[in-house]
Amino acid sequence: MNDQWCEVCDGAEVRRPSTWDPHVMLLDWNATAANVLRGLEAGQMTYVRFDVPVEDMSLLAQSELKYTIMTYLKCEVCGRDRAMGLCIRGEPIFRVAQPGDAEGWPWEKVPDESLWKHTPPATQGAQ
Repeated sequence: MNDQWCEVCDGAEVRRPSTWDPHVMLLDWNATAANVLRGLEAGQMTYVRFDVPVEDMSLLAQSELKYTIMTYLKCEVCGRDRAMGLCIRGEPIFRVAQPGDAEGWPWEKVPDESLWKHTPPATQGAQ
């Protein structure tokens, strides 16, 4: 496995200080997901396996219909696999994964999109 710094996959991870202790750095999910999406769109990262695409992970987590949402990616620049996940009761993850980890993950059925994937209703303007 490549242990060198990779601008694409290592550079995608963004951390921020926690609100309770500035010495504790947490994954900034929104910034990291945006970076991963850019890598996917540029062809620098590809999906290995996922519950839902990265852009839908937050929506599914907010619905609380699935406890853990996972995506496995491959960095086409350095060759490493990455695990990216959200849990409705825990901290998000973005870590290096071993090849084959996606096959070993206990995948569960994703609830039907009609239950969680929707657009908010349009607000009516003042009259």
